[in-house]
Amino acid sequence: MILQTIKQLESVYGINDASTILGNCPTVMLIGVAPADEDLAQMFSSKLGTAAVEMERVSEDLTVPVKHLFELKNKVRMVIERPLMTRDEILRLDPKDAIALLQWSYPLYLRKMGWTQLPQAKQIQKCGTLPVEQSIPARGFEISLPEIDDVDSDVDRKELKQPNKAPERKFKTWSTNDK
Repeated sequence: MILQTIKQLESVYGINDASTILGNCPTVMLIGVAPADEDLAQMFSSKLGTAAVEMERVSEDLTVPVKHLFELKNKVRMVIERPLMTRDEILRLDPKDAIALLQWSYPLYLRKMGWTQLPQAKQIQKCGTLPVEQSIPARGFEISLPEIDDVDSDVDRKELKQPNKAPERKFKTWSTNDK
């Protein structure tokens, strides 16, 4: 499923069903985000989780003139919890970057690349110049459908009256190779 925004899903299925659908997606990717789509940015910010960050706070007394020049600054180090990426950081995501959320895995911060940079680029280009028949072999298309029984026929009534025997079904097979 590919969406431009969460609101697109909510408008079709409603908020509760949209939440259920998103909850059942084992892989969610953010390939790009519009600057005004704060709902999507907030969703990814909350799904990315939090991280422990070491912070240093420096303070000095500026109430008495010139005193701060002779006293040491008060430094406090602490560990705080912050979102892995804030909503604002997601909204300012570089167009060449993407985020992938995979089931049972940590989030992935990915760099997009063009297909010409892939190791298989020469093979892809070669396949693009071949006729479709050479790249994808033709295959037969066969389906089996049951014959429609005539309920009013005497034969069917006799078969149905026998309690331990199921009526025989006849199948006809069609194929694209038949002429």
